[in-house]
Amino acid sequence: MRHDDEQGLPNGAAARALAGLAAWSVRNRWLVIVLSVLMLAGGAVGALRLTFDPDARVYFSKDAPERVAYDAIEARYGGRRDVIAVLRATEANVDEAQLRAAAEAAAEAARKVADVIEVGGDIAGGDGGIAMHAEKQPPIATFTIAISGVAASAYDTVAALQKTVDAATAGQGVEVLFTGGPAQEAASMDAIKNDLWVFVPIEAVLIAGLLLVTLGSLSATLALLCVLAVATAATMGAIGWLGLELNGVTSATPSALLGLSVATSVHVILGWQHGLRTARGRQTALARSVRLNAAPITLATLTTVISFACLNLADSPAFRTFGTMVGAGLTLTMVLSFSLLPALVSIIPANPVPARAAVERAMARLARAVCAARHVLLVIAIAVIALSAWGVTKIVFRDNFAAYFDDSFAFRQATVLYESRVGGITPVEFSVAVGAGEDFASPSYVADIARFAGWARQRPEVASVSSVADVLLAGGRDYGLVDEQGVPRDDMSAGMLRDGLKGRGDDAGLQTMLGSDFADEAAGTGATRVIVVLRDAAADVLLEFAADAEAELARLGEARKTTATGMAVLGAHLSQRNGAAMVRGTPLALAAISLLMVAMLGSWRLGLASLVPNLMPLLMAYGAWGIVMGELTFAGTMVIAMTFGIVVDDTVHIMSRYHYHRRNGRSPQEAMVETFRTVGIAVVTTTIAIAIGFSVLSASGFRVNRDLGMITTATLVSALAATLFFLPPLLLLLDRGGKRRRR
Repeated sequence: MRHDDEQGLPNGAAARALAGLAAWSVRNRWLVIVLSVLMLAGGAVGALRLTFDPDARVYFSKDAPERVAYDAIEARYGGRRDVIAVLRATEANVDEAQLRAAAEAAAEAARKVADVIEVGGDIAGGDGGIAMHAEKQPPIATFTIAISGVAASAYDTVAALQKTVDAATAGQGVEVLFTGGPAQEAASMDAIKNDLWVFVPIEAVLIAGLLLVTLGSLSATLALLCVLAVATAATMGAIGWLGLELNGVTSATPSALLGLSVATSVHVILGWQHGLRTARGRQTALARSVRLNAAPITLATLTTVISFACLNLADSPAFRTFGTMVGAGLTLTMVLSFSLLPALVSIIPANPVPARAAVERAMARLARAVCAARHVLLVIAIAVIALSAWGVTKIVFRDNFAAYFDDSFAFRQATVLYESRVGGITPVEFSVAVGAGEDFASPSYVADIARFAGWARQRPEVASVSSVADVLLAGGRDYGLVDEQGVPRDDMSAGMLRDGLKGRGDDAGLQTMLGSDFADEAAGTGATRVIVVLRDAAADVLLEFAADAEAELARLGEARKTTATGMAVLGAHLSQRNGAAMVRGTPLALAAISLLMVAMLGSWRLGLASLVPNLMPLLMAYGAWGIVMGELTFAGTMVIAMTFGIVVDDTVHIMSRYHYHRRNGRSPQEAMVETFRTVGIAVVTTTIAIAIGFSVLSASGFRVNRDLGMITTATLVSALAATLFFLPPLLLLLDRGGKRRRR
């Protein structure tokens, strides 16, 4: 077998530095191992300090106009939030009367739970009791539970409510489900915990099995798993020690790190094993593997870190934190791959793995077949690109936060049942200020509010509207003080209503609509709340309604101008802004990574040409998504910037090794065959490992993680196909002449 000249090994600054680190780590192996064990222990202790933040506001920037309006509404009107209880029969013999009795028992029990403010009727106002819905079978009963709006305690409150009402209705043949904002946050917390404690261990087992098959050595597999364990534990531990909380996005950090870390470190092990099979000694094989892989691993890590760093351009703080955490973890993994891994390799059995030779021969045969069919493959690639581009045009950006959960969640079941039988659960809120000389009961002010409420009720997507006009209608209708819209008939009627309501200044229900200090506010300084509940919570519907509503209020006068808000509105704007952020972030990542590729390859032509196989997988994945799925959530928009650096990993190793063999005098076809033979199995292994990490998330019941997993997996599979079947023909096309190069 012909060996490449050792003088052809990469000799850049990164290669020299990492080779020096690896050599030092081998000489001081036990010190490195002890320090790594301490890092692992410290990370494990820090991980025990991890907490979860169920508050949906973690996804939104504090300075976003809708977030500012949302916080202002909470500050003025209090933190009351509604949990909607939905009762349905679980046994066929339960009739409507028995269902009502069970609902009354559940409502009475709910009043005794801490943080419950009051138990009422339907969302956005109601009859103050149990609402029965028997127009369709089976009948259901609903009532609303108002709880404290402190998000940190919402999860515990919902859990306490569930336990209490379940006990109160035990043996009655009914089931109590919860929907509404707090119930959604509780479901998010359950999803986070499930994904973290169930899917991460599954992913670790699958990756361990893949490594064992690929490396053919238990000791080498354990060495690599030690690197993964230290890197992941240290990263998660640092999060815990810093006091950062996990949320629906950042909880994917360990899954992402496990797969990506394999891509960083497995090349060193495989290169070492290859050296052992070519009769090199343990230390010589290790040193050569480090020198040969230092530059591509550094570049691949940098490109991936750059991609995740581009998430800092996202409008969501949660995604910015996720990008920073994964980037830091990958940097640590790279350092460990050239310190802890060499230290471990220096003490494990140095036995060649003969079985790998057969795999290498298979990769060489694949390379020859690809080279022979390069013209056909280029035509196929062009057709795939065209089809994928058409598929991308079919993508519709559509978010519905309530639909982020599958049917395994009780929240989802309750939401579907309530929306199909009763109405919507998605509130859009407005705080409408009074004008000069007005207060909440002034006829001119209430007339404008009633006019706006009437406009909203005519919209097909609106389920209900609650406003100060409804409060005044309830209080003055029997006395003839208001008209049928709730508008006071004159100033005297307004004064009587005002005095009566101010006498109830401590009424929590009134404070929800008029403000916590409404009884003490001077004329011209107050505002009241309008709550519009929508049936359709999709982002496009929300944004259209919010814009129309703001315009309608503006038409009523300068004093009535305000900003629509609500958690769903925040989410809709987030989806829109994240898409724009990715439009900005992707070109930046593209430019930075392209410059790195040019610098590594020493060729503008090859560096820029590498963009084609790097962009093709993204186009293929999103094209397939557009054809098969159609709708894309805000989580899906983040994959563009995040996966670009991951895709580059395959391209980097193929192109750098091809470039290396060409410098050593091989023809283009020979260089490609040797590249596939030496790094092909590593490229396949790393891609499959990362794909496993993200594909596990595809089984999540939480759509943010599910979409992230599915799109990333599709991108990685596409990247492997592009690397094996499109990149070689492209390189051969650009490297025309087929002549051997001399160093």
